[in-house]
Amino acid sequence: DKKVNIFGNASANWGIYENTLNLDRTQNDTLFIQRSTNRNNFPNYNFKVGADFFATKRSTFGVMVNGSLSDGNWGSYGVTDIYSANSKNFARRLYAFNNVPGSRTNLNNNLNYKYADTTGLEINVDADYGLFRGTGRSTQPNYYVDGNNNPLYTIINRNSTPTDIDIYTIKADVEMNKWKGKLGFGVKSSYVVTKNTFDFWNVINGNDVKLLDKSNSFKYTENVNAAYVNYNRQINAKWSIQAGIRAEQTNSEGDLQRQDGIIQADQVVKRNYLDFFPSGALTYNINQKHTLNLNYSRRIDRPTYQDLNPFENKLDELTYQKGNAFLRPQYTDNIQLTHTFL
Repeated sequence: DKKVNIFGNASANWGIYENTLNLDRTQNDTLFIQRSTNRNNFPNYNFKVGADFFATKRSTFGVMVNGSLSDGNWGSYGVTDIYSANSKNFARRLYAFNNVPGSRTNLNNNLNYKYADTTGLEINVDADYGLFRGTGRSTQPNYYVDGNNNPLYTIINRNSTPTDIDIYTIKADVEMNKWKGKLGFGVKSSYVVTKNTFDFWNVINGNDVKLLDKSNSFKYTENVNAAYVNYNRQINAKWSIQAGIRAEQTNSEGDLQRQDGIIQADQVVKRNYLDFFPSGALTYNINQKHTLNLNYSRRIDRPTYQDLNPFENKLDELTYQKGNAFLRPQYTDNIQLTHTFL
């Protein structure tokens, strides 16, 4: 009605995603020829619900919750033939399997306020709390056989990898008519805590034996404080300009704790840095059909939390991937000249 607006939607997607890995590598005097098939089956259910409350003609309060739920399985099957790199003689073959059932929950809660009047003044304030909860349990047997497929030995690994991420964000944006143009400015602060646990076992004679040197926990915290100002103006019928700058101050810390107590090089990684990101644009309307635009921008792309996580995710006993806690952000400067024909 005139005072309340309620909205919502829901969606879902299902699908089995499969990919193959063909990896040939030589390490020291050994050649590995690996062929693996990976299959991902995580159906996803998404939802969003919210409401706007029109307190006055100028002020609106809002609340919104959106998220997604997923529960499924990731699995792999691989065969690796192992040779002597020098003589090319066949040594043994590895049959490896991996089964990783798990669940993922994403949830974001938002409170917002908007003020807009007839002078062109607009104020937006948002406060968000988001979370991610993920679980994973892997059973990963490795069977070694000779050239006649006779069993040689077996290594069975298991692990558990829960992940908790909490994200707190608050921001405010203001836009107004100023100096014959539009002036905008705002601030934003975010705080992120991600906790990861990696428990690793060898299965020996049917019993789980925990390996403390491979079991650990990783906690990553990140605080980013930012402020920006932006101005754009139509100078005349031919020319318009835009100029702005954003400052971001980042504090982050990654803390890896091995369960055997051994301290390693990337146990604690701290970073503190201040960046500035200018932007600008110049537009020239040649005529009603032709427009030239010159713009410049600088941006930052930070590593994902999983890319920073130094846990090992095993495809088989010989192949794994892991994050790097020393990864730094990527900076991009973009200069673009465009011509538009209408």
